[in-house]
Amino acid sequence: MQIGNAVINDDTDTKGMYDYFESHALISEETLNKIKKYCNFSSDSSQESDDGDTDGRVPVTSTKYSINKMKLAVKTKWHPWFLSGEVGGYTQVYEGNLTFATVRGAGHQVPSYQPVRALSLIMHFLGGTELPNTSRQ
Repeated sequence: MQIGNAVINDDTDTKGMYDYFESHALISEETLNKIKKYCNFSSDSSQESDDGDTDGRVPVTSTKYSINKMKLAVKTKWHPWFLSGEVGGYTQVYEGNLTFATVRGAGHQVPSYQPVRALSLIMHFLGGTELPNTSRQ
């Protein structure tokens, strides 16, 4: 199974989005604390989703929070994957063969930001192969 920064859970998606905003200096820590204190994160709104490590709408933090709620054991720890000798992103594999992967330098619509990395990610998924974990491939 492959997921990116999918909209999985409104609570974790929204919390992760605001944590991303604060951790990337888009809002202050004080603002983040007020948002967490006064805002209800259980909205029923729906959104599009893709995966990218600079995605501010459904950031990596949201996806990690959602996966953590599933309480899955880690099979392969967080590590970089490579394409043409460069880091293409990062990945971690969980029990049940759930693979979480990011695409370095991509925003919400991954193929429009990083088409070659997006294609590599999809080709490995469709081929049932792991993402390359060494720069020599």
